[in-house]
Amino acid sequence: MDKLTEFLIKPFLIDVVTPQTHSNLTDSNHLNKESKIKKLVVVFSGRFQPPSLHHKKVYDWIVEKFGKDNVYVASSNIIKSPESPLSFSDKKLIWTQHGVPSDKIVEVKNPYNPEEIKSKFDPNTTALISIFGEKDRDRLSQRTKKNGELSYFLPYSGNENKLVAYPKHGYFVIAPHMSVLISGRELSGTLVRKLLGSKKLSENAKKKSFEKIFGWYDEYIYHLIVPKFETSTNEMVIPVLSESKIQLNEGGNVFDDTTSISKENIDPTLEIFISELSKIFPNKSKSFLSFEKLGSVGKKAESGDIDLAYSSKEFIDEKGNPKLKEWNINESDFKLTYDKIRSRAKTATDDQSRLRSMLDLIGSSITKKSKLEVSLKSTTSMELHIKAPQFGIDKKPLNKNVQIDLNIGDMGWLKFSYYSNTYKDNVKGLHRTQLLLSIFNTKGKMFKHNSGVIDKITRNVEASNPEEAVNLLNKLYGVTFTTDILHDYFKLHDFIKTHLSKEDYNTTIDSYLKILDSTRADIPIDLQKYWIQNQTRLGLTGKFLPDNSSLTPYKK
Repeated sequence: MDKLTEFLIKPFLIDVVTPQTHSNLTDSNHLNKESKIKKLVVVFSGRFQPPSLHHKKVYDWIVEKFGKDNVYVASSNIIKSPESPLSFSDKKLIWTQHGVPSDKIVEVKNPYNPEEIKSKFDPNTTALISIFGEKDRDRLSQRTKKNGELSYFLPYSGNENKLVAYPKHGYFVIAPHMSVLISGRELSGTLVRKLLGSKKLSENAKKKSFEKIFGWYDEYIYHLIVPKFETSTNEMVIPVLSESKIQLNEGGNVFDDTTSISKENIDPTLEIFISELSKIFPNKSKSFLSFEKLGSVGKKAESGDIDLAYSSKEFIDEKGNPKLKEWNINESDFKLTYDKIRSRAKTATDDQSRLRSMLDLIGSSITKKSKLEVSLKSTTSMELHIKAPQFGIDKKPLNKNVQIDLNIGDMGWLKFSYYSNTYKDNVKGLHRTQLLLSIFNTKGKMFKHNSGVIDKITRNVEASNPEEAVNLLNKLYGVTFTTDILHDYFKLHDFIKTHLSKEDYNTTIDSYLKILDSTRADIPIDLQKYWIQNQTRLGLTGKFLPDNSSLTPYKK
């Protein structure tokens, strides 16, 4: 086995090597009191194609030295494949997901002269500090011009207490190299583009790569940027595993040995599943009776998996404290797990990290103490994926397994976000939910299946229950959506086709088809003609279409 193939077969492991702090840097609070300089503006510039985890580590280092209020991220809107496929708005969205304030991310034409940022501040009392990479050291370290005058950029080190305003001089700091290793390989823009741009990697493998590259996973951002890398990449030079080894199963299953389950076997399987959980966690046995089926579970003759809703309040109390005793979790184990998760996911909230820590420990207990198996690699603060044996109506084992997904969140929102009252032709519950997601995306909102609707830029939660979601849509589009319409794929599609502007409708459907193109699901019959007509323009591959799809001949 060659090393590159081994790199993709091994589980993705990240090792972040943080350099020693530069002791000669001065914090912005240490400005000379007699100086006319009252404000430091620190600009971290780059192409950021894309802004990956190592860029975030550099940003954190800069903030530690100069203070978050002083630091800006600057980048241009130059789009040039294959090395620069992302627009400025794409990069800004990623930076905000990293936790950078939206108003601190600025589009500039020239990163070495960020006029768009400088112009916001008093030219008499503001000093400019630019953060550049090692590759710019030689050019910027030349302190004098050919005529003997000092260059515009001077080193910050050594000049901390004699700064002058930005019209005369700016100052530079060379950012430390933040080594982020993925299975022993250095994370770089080239590696990122190869992984995300691969047309050979399975969807499951690519999503895992995405999470390791950025330190988090976001469904909307994934579907927004990955097609741009795929379009810009002509050939994947890293060998990959065969699709049969790493591809998602029908229904998005994370296990290789689970199958669909017949409608009549769902209840007996769940009854024994709940019994098993109750043996491991006797203090929570009553709460397991509150599980609610989501999506198409029990509504069709057969389901690819079993989606269940479970309240996040069962894990965290109203004060934000984890319910360790109820789950028989050791406090020291929780602290170790929590510290590890916080160190790797700094954009997550404390509540999310606490919940994720709980689920990790609960998942380990389930696997160790029962015949059930939890996929710890795919566990998030919102989902727990469990492999469980199937049982027939006579409670006898069927010698096959099913995937059970515990979706953690607000019960009311979960039942709304995963709901669908129509299952006909080739339409499933996910078709309605992903269409609803696309409608919100068109207006700059993110539809989170487990939590609510969030503004993509401000990150504010704008809807956390069905009524708020309906009202928000009506406000965004100036039409009258109803819960009845939102519950039904066919009603929803007909409604937006009739009532939305042509531009909004086309934007929504384009986004929708791109999402479905990376989902193991067929294209609804009423959109298949549009899919064919726009396949080339949208870069649709049909890679994950089921074998019985009418669009199979168009697969690329």
